[in-house]
Amino acid sequence: MNKCDAVINQILPRFIARLLRVGETVLPEYFDCVTILFVDLYGFPDFIQTHPPETTLHLISATEACIDKLSTEGNVYKVEAVNDSFMVASGLPERIGNDHVARIAEFSTRLIRVQPESTFMPMLQFKIGFHSGPCAAGLMGQKRPRYCLFGDTVNMASRMCSHGLPNHIHLSPDSQSLLEKFCLFVLEPRGLLAIKGKHEMTTYWLIFA
Repeated sequence: MNKCDAVINQILPRFIARLLRVGETVLPEYFDCVTILFVDLYGFPDFIQTHPPETTLHLISATEACIDKLSTEGNVYKVEAVNDSFMVASGLPERIGNDHVARIAEFSTRLIRVQPESTFMPMLQFKIGFHSGPCAAGLMGQKRPRYCLFGDTVNMASRMCSHGLPNHIHLSPDSQSLLEKFCLFVLEPRGLLAIKGKHEMTTYWLIFA
């Protein structure tokens, strides 16, 4: 495997990487329904003010390694990491029916149970939110191609995270209506919530043991 192939394997979904390796053209696509998750490290801005850079880097590296491991095991795709925020998706680029919402739910419960290998994690907590809906996706860039997601589903998923609470998994009514059909997860209504840039809606907590 050459250096280019190694980079492609690290930053792109396996399905897309395989197409590129055999010379296939990857065209932009529209997906009727996917599930997108955001996870933030609650308390991170205060943490970086009181710890040296090498400690901050170690913390983020440990967190990303944990997310990489769980996303691979759970067959979901870690889209990107920005600062202390991580974006994970399921249902693209391979269509899997509505299983995407169950995969994201399972991933989120495992993530909140498993702490990264860092002595500083007890000082911080994961804040997780996800939403299901339509999404466009495609490759961007030449030297370092990225598989990017576009649409309001990305924005709503981010809102679910930002309006959530530490050590909680917050989800939209769209995800809830899909997830309850699996009869595998315990959901609890949070109540009516005013979402920034959106109308009021009843959101839900995903309860984990």
